[in-house]
Amino acid sequence: MNALCLLLGTVLAVQPPTTDTVLAADPASVAASTQPQSQPQPLPQAPRIKHSTAYGLLLGGGIATAGLIWIGGMLGASRLDRGTARDREIGRALAIPVVGPFAAASMGTRKDRAPFIVLGVEQIVATAIMTAGAVGVHQHRVHDRAMGTRRDLKEKTTTQLMLSGVIAAGIFYGVTAGFSAGARESGRPRYGRRFLIPLVGGIAAAPNAPSNLAAVGALTSSALQLASVGVAAAGVAFAVRRRNHKMRLSVAPSIGRGRAQLSATLRF
Repeated sequence: MNALCLLLGTVLAVQPPTTDTVLAADPASVAASTQPQSQPQPLPQAPRIKHSTAYGLLLGGGIATAGLIWIGGMLGASRLDRGTARDREIGRALAIPVVGPFAAASMGTRKDRAPFIVLGVEQIVATAIMTAGAVGVHQHRVHDRAMGTRRDLKEKTTTQLMLSGVIAAGIFYGVTAGFSAGARESGRPRYGRRFLIPLVGGIAAAPNAPSNLAAVGALTSSALQLASVGVAAAGVAFAVRRRNHKMRLSVAPSIGRGRAQLSATLRF
């Protein structure tokens, strides 16, 4: 009896094994829980300058810059035709955009300084306007791409671009053909015949021009023709882009008893 009580007391004195188990923590889950959650991307800030204003500055500044550089080239060509050493140096300087008029002002007489400085300032202002417009257009493109928006020219605008480009190209080629006829009648047939080449006739005729001023005029005729064709081509490109953007393909499945049908519709 004493042995049985001793055995029972020994069994009760021993602490029973615990049923709780400690699970090892997963390193990946711990690392994931400690990492900060990704925040949503903030929407890009809209550009301060309006879209139409940016394009207006870009086009207006570009046209003004090209026109003022052309004026500098014409003035430089007229100086080169005079023949003196100083006039040739001034003429070469005027052909350089932006900085050329200031260099020509430093080499010219007191009477020439004011017009050359004014021309240089005008070229700087026009270039700055064109640059501001280009920056604004780029900002709008980045913003539209981030927002998922798309801008297309109106159908009326694309038509106007195509018609104006074709009409302007025809007018400028007609003027060039008149120059060609005048040159041939004045005894320069080679110079006149090259004018008849469309688009690049002025470039081909410039080396045979009787003077530097006439060479700049010949280059100008080709530049105007190429610009007109570029405007017409831009109108065609925008029209094609607008048409492709309007195209929509819709697919509708139809399942009936013992048959299945798939209908596709392409809308313009």
